[in-house]
Parts: sequence; C-alpha cells; structure tokens
Amino acid sequence: MQESGQEPHIARDAAVAAPGQQEPVSTAAAPTNKAKSSIGTLIADLLLYAVVSAVVSVLVFKLAPPIFGDEKKTVATNFVVVDVELIAREHVLALGEKVRDGVIPIDQMQAKTTEFTKAMIEQFHTYSRKGLIVLNATAVASIPEDVQDVTMDIQNTLKAGGYIEDRKPKSADSKK
Repeated sequence: MQESGQEPHIARDAAVAAPGQQEPVSTAAAPTNKAKSSIGTLIADLLLYAVVSAVVSVLVFKLAPPIFGDEKKTVATNFVVVDVELIAREHVLALGEKVRDGVIPIDQMQAKTTEFTKAMIEQFHTYSRKGLIVLNATAVASIPEDVQDVTMDIQNTLKAGGYIEDRKPKSADSKK
C-alpha cells in the first residue's frame, strides 16, 4: 500500500548499505576474460605436453633398442681395424733388403719412409671419409668378429702404389 505514489520497493540484496556507506561487493565470480584465458592456457599446455610426449616416444623407440636391446643386434659396422705395425714392419723389411742389395741408396731411405708414411695415413683418411673409424688393431684389446680388418687391403694398395717395395721370396736355402 503506497501512499506517496512511489514505486514499490523491491529488496534486491539482503545486505543494503546504510546511508553514507559503500554498497557491499558481491563475491560471486562472474565469467570474465580471465577465465577464458585460463582455458586457453590449459589447452596450450595440454598440446605442448602431447607434442613433447610424442617426440619422447619416437626417440625412445628409435634409440632404446641399440642402447638397451640385444647386444648381438647392434652391429659395429662403423669401425675398421688395421694392423699398423704389420704394414710398417713390411715396409722397413722390404726397404732394408733393397738397401742391403744396393738397389736403393741408403740416403733415400728417409725420403721413401716419409712418402710411405704419408701414403699410409692417406689410406686411413680414405676410410674416414667413408664415415668409418679406423682403429689400430694392436691398440684394441678385443675386436668383435663383424668389424672388418683392412690391413691387407691397405698393404696391397701401398704395394701397388710403390710405397712398399717387393721383397724377395723366402726360399728354403735362406734359412740355413
């Protein structure tokens, strides 16, 4: 029942501010841009985790078998061995015979040995350029069967190039 012609007063909030005081602030969270950005961040984080998980899974499947798998399945095909001492000994013995027989003057020994050394190292580099690691057979304690020994290949190449002199065949008479 209104007498003054005013609109009826409807109570909107239970807590009404007294005159001269601020109105109370509602603590109910209204949807804001902050909530939307949190959802976007969550989705971005989930995508990042999915990508990282996929990359790690691929790496594990690719790298785990050689590292943790059957040792017999890992092939050491990126190594070759060479008996450097055997090749050098063959050079020294053959050169010594030629000098002793007077075929090569003694003053040429050093130059021939320098040429031989350079050619032998170049042979090692030939294998390295193919992506192979060249190991000295006498410096390795144990060599798997599947690692190729290239000693005779290098020695034959050096002989063909004239860096290792041909030796006299050993006869039964020379042992007496």
